[in-house]
Amino acid sequence: MLWLCLYFPLLPLQVFTRSEQTERPTLASEQGLVVCTNTVAAKSGIRPGQSLTTAMALDGRLHVLSRDISKEVAALNQLSRWCYQFSPMVSLKSPHILLLEIEGSLRLFKGLGSLLKRITHGLEAQGFIGQRGLGYTPKAAELFARSALKQTPTDIKSSLLIQELREISIALLDIPGKQITLLQEMGLTTLGQVLDLPHAAIGKRFGVEFLRYLQQIMGKHPDPQLPISLEPRFHSELFYIEGIQNKQGLLFPIKRLLTELCDYLRTRQLDCQGFEWCFAEIKGKTRLLQLAFSQPQNSFSVFLELTRIKLESLPLGTAVHSVLLTSKTLIAANPAPFSLWDGLQYSSTQSPELLLDKLSARLGKDALHGIACRQEHIPELAWQPLPCTQTQPVSAPLPTVTKLRPLWLLPQPAPVQQRQEKLYWQGQLTLLRGPERIDSHWWQSPRIQRDYFVARHEQGGLYWLFRDLATRRWFVHGLFY
Repeated sequence: MLWLCLYFPLLPLQVFTRSEQTERPTLASEQGLVVCTNTVAAKSGIRPGQSLTTAMALDGRLHVLSRDISKEVAALNQLSRWCYQFSPMVSLKSPHILLLEIEGSLRLFKGLGSLLKRITHGLEAQGFIGQRGLGYTPKAAELFARSALKQTPTDIKSSLLIQELREISIALLDIPGKQITLLQEMGLTTLGQVLDLPHAAIGKRFGVEFLRYLQQIMGKHPDPQLPISLEPRFHSELFYIEGIQNKQGLLFPIKRLLTELCDYLRTRQLDCQGFEWCFAEIKGKTRLLQLAFSQPQNSFSVFLELTRIKLESLPLGTAVHSVLLTSKTLIAANPAPFSLWDGLQYSSTQSPELLLDKLSARLGKDALHGIACRQEHIPELAWQPLPCTQTQPVSAPLPTVTKLRPLWLLPQPAPVQQRQEKLYWQGQLTLLRGPERIDSHWWQSPRIQRDYFVARHEQGGLYWLFRDLATRRWFVHGLFY
């Protein structure tokens, strides 16, 4: 099997700087020591392992970022799920390594060169730059990636890879530092020199684990890899050192993160039912924007338009230094049937679902709702509000209506005056149909007993009236349109 290792030694820094290019020397630090630096800082002589005091003395313009392991874990997990489009076997090795078994993917992607190009360009588009290695075992691929050896698609012949593997420095071996020091004291500098030693002597002096590690590098001992779990979720964040001062400036990171989300949905054949934006300000305040869709979506233009509408109502204080997009409401895509004539049709109207999403984004999720039926005889109790984002049918079936019902009910029944056996409500009413008796809620007090009628107003309108049998009073309850 052919393995590809993606190694991100600058990940502690890239989780902060992948969104922007800066000419300022920048580094990530942990416990007062330099973890990694950008190119500008490296030119000033700043190296990993130095103290911050030394680094500041070498360059007074230095920008120091505190290492955030949680951000690194989140970024590596997201990259591993992104890599799943290239191989069904993706393994994550913390803190900065991804392993892909790509032997079975070469034909699909039209060769190794095309596959490597797509992976490299995809990583660069997301702002992640790493080192890659090819090998016929996972640990061999990892060693090549750590060595930063420039490998081409023509360099994967077994004999050539073994020769290059033997020349790798023992300082790159994934073994305790004490063992590396001991090997160096023995005058050994390359992996090939270690492999030439008698295996029995190696096992006796360095232990069984060390011997097994060498055998796994050379493919003489099983080295099973644990594949990633493919939970349907998305998490990606962009960090801005200088901060973003206004909403217009936020559109660039918003578009970039939405592009990542849509690429992820497309490659995983998923749809999104909603997502959440998190804008972290420099002074520590966090502002959230939540979007839920009336039906699952995977359209960049829809995501961007609804985010823009929602963003209009978001108050911003200080500059925003972090933009985070998350979604845990991802489901398997169910594409609609495609017609050959779809491209010839034109419609200037938008879908009802998109209109509902726009209204909900602008007015708020609580300002818009649908209507569903309830199992009730009393007219004002026979319906219930339904969230527009609810896609499941309501439990109550639609009742069979055999009587004439108005389209509009008044918020409260309006009293009707009765003079000389004639009814008046903003003019005289004449009964046309009825009565229809509704008798319910006998178990509570007062019991509801009504006789309903259809009446015509003197100006021609049709109203729905009822007479309360307990009080003998008349009320207007609805209007026919």
